[in-house]
Amino acid sequence: MLGPLVNAAVSIGSSVCSAIGAACSSLGSGLATTGKVIINAIQVGLPIAEKVFTAVDLVAKAWGIFTEDHKEDDLYDLGMRAEQASMNGVKSDNFDSYQEYIDHLRNDIELKSNPSLRDEDKLKYGALGTAIAMKGISDKYQVEIPDSFWLSGVNMNLQPEQFKPLLDIFESEKVAPKLEDFNKGKLPFSEHEKIYDVLESYLGESMTVKEVEQFFADAKKNSA
Repeated sequence: MLGPLVNAAVSIGSSVCSAIGAACSSLGSGLATTGKVIINAIQVGLPIAEKVFTAVDLVAKAWGIFTEDHKEDDLYDLGMRAEQASMNGVKSDNFDSYQEYIDHLRNDIELKSNPSLRDEDKLKYGALGTAIAMKGISDKYQVEIPDSFWLSGVNMNLQPEQFKPLLDIFESEKVAPKLEDFNKGKLPFSEHEKIYDVLESYLGESMTVKEVEQFFADAKKNSA
């Protein structure tokens, strides 16, 4: 997703992150907190942000949030359309679901021709599209998915392709994936144990007992 940006070693200044935060807020009330998570990922480093973008992209594609002719630049495209719509007063708050909002952006907003985007613009629009897709994914599940789930999962060294099957298990077990609070020890014991059991069961399908133990040790260390 962000490959060209990472290779170009974009200098992420406060102005770029501020632009992303302001843009997310302008798209709808529910996207402000999502934008903060994405900004946090970018500030940690572009490789981390790339994993968050890719994880969201893969889950959104699996859920059919994007159309069958899904392209690699769908998140950028969605972000550009959302910004253009917001300039005309169209926000996510105007729709009953984020899927309806996404469908409107893709079907009813005609993009103005743009010159080649700067790397900073690609990052901004990718961030906007990712924020919207994150909300669209949350609508698909019957358990609450905290906005922080994506960055916390990446910080735990989960791979992008692991997010969808893991979310499916959390839903089937009726457990909210509060990974940030789990890693920081902020959950009641019973809730902590439920999340631990889900992760242990999923990871145990492809890892040894020692590897699973190391995973949890590293996750706790990385969240400190």
